[in-house]
Amino acid sequence: MEPDKVALRRPPEQIAALFFGLLFTQPRTEDEPDLTPQELVDVFLYGALSGGAK
Repeated sequence: MEPDKVALRRPPEQIAALFFGLLFTQPRTEDEPDLTPQELVDVFLYGALSGGAK
């Protein structure tokens, strides 16, 4: 995250701590597969809404 520090809304260290907190509290469900690390990062960085959502 450091190369993009100027574009971040919070300090990189705080964002990393928040992400790890979310990662390790991810709920486990039997009905749905766990999110991959790439999927977790994608939702964390870009949100849950698709590009066309308003």
